[in-house]
Amino acid sequence: MRLRRTGTATRRTRVAALLVPLLFAGAGLAACGGGDDDGGEPAAGGGLEAPRTVTVGLITAQTGPAAAAYKPLEDAAKAAIDYLNSGKAKASNVTYKLEIRDSAADPNRATILVRELISAGATAIVGDIASSPGFIAEQTTLNREEIIGFTSTPADVIWKDAGAGGAYPWAFGISGDDTMFVTPEYEAAAGRTANGKIAQIYLDQGSVPGWAKLASDMAEKDGKTLSTVSFAANATDVKAQLREAQDSGADTLIVWAYGAPLQTVLSNLDQVGWYPNVVTLPDAARSSLQQAVPAKVMDLVVSGPITATFVSKDGAAPTGIVADYLAAMTKVTGRGPGEYGQADISGAYTFDMLVAYDAAVAKAGSTDSAKVRAALESGMEVEGAMGVHTWGPDERSGLEATSFALFDPQESCGKGTCVGVPTAS
Repeated sequence: MRLRRTGTATRRTRVAALLVPLLFAGAGLAACGGGDDDGGEPAAGGGLEAPRTVTVGLITAQTGPAAAAYKPLEDAAKAAIDYLNSGKAKASNVTYKLEIRDSAADPNRATILVRELISAGATAIVGDIASSPGFIAEQTTLNREEIIGFTSTPADVIWKDAGAGGAYPWAFGISGDDTMFVTPEYEAAAGRTANGKIAQIYLDQGSVPGWAKLASDMAEKDGKTLSTVSFAANATDVKAQLREAQDSGADTLIVWAYGAPLQTVLSNLDQVGWYPNVVTLPDAARSSLQQAVPAKVMDLVVSGPITATFVSKDGAAPTGIVADYLAAMTKVTGRGPGEYGQADISGAYTFDMLVAYDAAVAKAGSTDSAKVRAALESGMEVEGAMGVHTWGPDERSGLEATSFALFDPQESCGKGTCVGVPTAS
């Protein structure tokens, strides 16, 4: 998948995608091919020949340490359903319905829930959005039932094997690979260090260790020192790891964590008395986190990467489908213009995936997964809140690191865009 440039005015004039792991899958168990054959040619305007309710399943982490970070994705899935059912759907004669299940980011549970939702009649599934291991674990079922799976997980272990001739022929992404995600974080850290010494601390879970490894490789090529420490997902104190990172002499710290673990790291920095430049993930803009972390730490934090469609010089209000997306989120969250935050912005993945699935159903004239897959692989363009998306038989992930922007997590995103920050301080 490639994200095409649009005319949207943003700080970097590029479209991109927010980062959070998630999966979107079209499914149907009764018939081989992952869905009922809705027959022949598309109906007038694109869609099904007879009215039908299409059930979409969402597998997310509603509990566990990452739950708060992934709540926006659940909200955006609900917003997408409302948006499509309000007359915005490309597929005619379709009413969408959402069913939600909690995996707690457990890959084993995710595989059970996928089968459960398919058996219950779901013809589309937004799969385990909390872990790339969950998406990989679901591949056996997706391949066996020939079900399309979308994810935003930027994991090399997925995309090196995705495509018509790969191990994951039914996998599609609005994501990119690990390098795409890590590059802007590392470049921001490299641009902020004054002494050439960087440290990183990572949550030892899911894809995160791989991100730290890539950052280490980039630093080595750059001739910079990058010290690395890690901590377990259930850790409630990481002061020992932070002291070790501080002893390396680093003046800049990359924090690969989100949810409660990120809050622990940032709070412990103040308790240790170490105040380096900090580059971390978009969850640093969460209001509950900012209320808990001392301002002396937060003043040194930049976040990212996020899509450039949601970044501007002054936090101006967006237009077009980005504005439509935020309006749909308002109906779910109750937050309107002037009240938007990172939580509203970071859900755009699930919104765009559901919009893409609907567009493919319209083009295919069916919910049959083979036909929907053929539609997606045809090079069709789908405009979403993150830009215009296209896919091919073997190009399934495809964003560029240069498409992403970092932002100031303490500046308001209330109007619908966040205030961008330069790569170097």
